Amino acid sequence: MKFTGHIYRARGIEHLAMTGKINGKKSRGRQRTTYVDSLNTWADLEQHTRSQFMRSSCERQIWKTITIVLVVVVVLVIVVVVVVVVVVVVVVVVVAAVAAVVFGVVVVAVVEVAVIVVVVL
Repeated sequence: MKFTGHIYRARGIEHLAMTGKINGKKSRGRQRTTYVDSLNTWADLEQHTRSQFMRSSCERQIWKTITIVLVVVVVLVIVVVVVVVVVVVVVVVVVAAVAAVVFGVVVVAVVEVAVIVVVVL
């Protein structure tokens, strides 16, 4: 996001590559996903057009706000994934411990727990 704002504010070849129109025939089928479409999806923002992103990137404060929102969303997704993995590991360890107590298979349960811990780490 920071790099995108930098490119939209700059006036070099990178700016032309991000904003320029490519000559030639339009390919058939569904339209390709553009970088702006990906930004809309990642940031979970209302739909912005390319020109709205360019205007927002020129105003640094607005662009910083959009960037912060995107970073917060990504961090929250990572936290949720880590919590889910930890819960799954705890459940598997508890099930292995219960199986060891019920069936008396202590060695197998210890090996399972060790393998699970190694895989998670």
